[in-house]
Amino acid sequence: MQNIFFDTRILDKKSREKFYLTEELMMENAAQELESCVMPHVFHESSRYINRPCVLILAGRGNNGADGYALARRLSCHDFCVAVCCIGEPSSEIAKVQKKRAELLGVSFISPYDLDSFVEEKSFDISVVVDCVYGSGFHLPLDAESEAVIQSANKIEAFKVSCDVPSGLDSDGNGKIVFRADETVAMGALKLSLFSDKAKDFCGKVKVCNLGISRNNFEFLETPDAFLLEKEEMKLPFRKMQNVHKGTFGHVALAAGEKTGACKNSCEFRVCFWSWLGYSCGD
Repeated sequence: MQNIFFDTRILDKKSREKFYLTEELMMENAAQELESCVMPHVFHESSRYINRPCVLILAGRGNNGADGYALARRLSCHDFCVAVCCIGEPSSEIAKVQKKRAELLGVSFISPYDLDSFVEEKSFDISVVVDCVYGSGFHLPLDAESEAVIQSANKIEAFKVSCDVPSGLDSDGNGKIVFRADETVAMGALKLSLFSDKAKDFCGKVKVCNLGISRNNFEFLETPDAFLLEKEEMKLPFRKMQNVHKGTFGHVALAAGEKTGACKNSCEFRVCFWSWLGYSCGD
């Protein structure tokens, strides 16, 4: 069973206070985890490339964008192209610093208005797109610039990674235009928004990254808002008796409202399920 939190920003704050971590140290760990997810997909299909591979990073104005700039700096030492699509100028001090570092190391920057022409450029192949536009604190609606960038990015044929949550999903897991990730790297702990019905088509595989302390130490600082049950926690009943009927092991009462379809379906499922286990369920 895994812990799920509605908002982990209070966990970030408390972990800095309790364990003497800095915001920059936690960000460096986040960028390192993103790098470990990106690298296996830069050179794919036995490195059969006509052109030089490229990692495209979409960076927002806040600290999620700062994670993207830190990632770009780390990737700049490798033998492939690294480009950052900047959606507005950084608004936080740490984002400004991270962008400046990446700039001094020769990372390429493009504006949202040039994204489509950059994607069509034939001198390189975009193999990975990393979404660092908005994090778990995002509130709808998306601004027009971010919306256009996400729509363009979703059309790119590449492996896609989201930092924390896919951009466009709000804290309740709702959104109209959402980055479609193959893998989502949740920072520090699982977010409740990643498990909404809407999120199922956009999160891909969800991985929790370490921000410099163990996951247990990070999550222990607050009470979880929900829990994720895992496959190994499913315990099917084992009955030694064979000559049984539907009342041998107790009864189930179902209450229905005006619309009875779901109630009837659950009754049918119960009969089929116990029959599948080899028990007589009666009529």
